[in-house]
Amino acid sequence: MSNPDTELVVALTGMSIQNRQSYPIAAFVLQMGISMTPPSLPLPAGMPKGKVGDCYSNCFTWKYKNQDSPLVYCEGYAIGRLGIPVLHAWLVDPSGKVVDPTWCGESDYDDTKEIQSPTPGLAYYGVPFEFDYVIETCRESRYFGVIENHRDNYSLITRWYATWLNGSSFTEGIADTWMEKIQLADLTKERAND
Repeated sequence: MSNPDTELVVALTGMSIQNRQSYPIAAFVLQMGISMTPPSLPLPAGMPKGKVGDCYSNCFTWKYKNQDSPLVYCEGYAIGRLGIPVLHAWLVDPSGKVVDPTWCGESDYDDTKEIQSPTPGLAYYGVPFEFDYVIETCRESRYFGVIENHRDNYSLITRWYATWLNGSSFTEGIADTWMEKIQLADLTKERAND
């Protein structure tokens, strides 16, 4: 039996090597992100179930209405029930446990029609963002989402890629409370490769 976390990191590594120049989103997530603990059910009290396919909007809207909450807005890749890494958005608590209002484990069917409402994700690897940065990005582009924001020509990814090429450090928009965890995870990865 395979480990979904390992499968996700392997898939992101392959995607980043294969597409680094033309579409470096996987490389950005792999370098700037961190593995997070998959959610358990049910959703926290007061959190509505979001519409499948609207993960960026679901998470943005909830966080916007609950800015004092300790949950942090994240984007990255997740593996759902089909076992395929997909770009996704979720929230994460201070301990690293995912809260996912989009993939919240509802039944695959309702009384009237088949619906796509997946079970909770099996693995999550993503970037925790400062919410003020998310608000500013979405307001400027009129599009939900930061990493895959095509309306601003993927400017975050473009800026990260330029700094990565010249070996500089990049922290734009990353939640300060998570930087130490990300740096520690990077150090652990480097030691494992030695």
